[in-house]
Amino acid sequence: MIPASDGDPFEALAAKLKNTPVWVFHGDVDATISVEESRRATAALKRVGGSVTYTELPGVGHNAWDTAYGSKEVAKWLFAQRRTNR
Repeated sequence: MIPASDGDPFEALAAKLKNTPVWVFHGDVDATISVEESRRATAALKRVGGSVTYTELPGVGHNAWDTAYGSKEVAKWLFAQRRTNR
């Protein structure tokens, strides 16, 4: 949760996640949440030097998780992540 007092929600989220590897998936025809939301979050993470990968899925709606979790590449990436001392 990002309090309104933190300013721009994308910048505040990025500041909180900058040390956490993130892979964002979003369907480009998502009618529930605009793909622009993920684009803005990804851009904010990049600006603060975060480790972020963005995958926009053509022709996919709100259920981008089917593609993400069905991917062997995503599973490999996920299990390669390690907790670091901050």
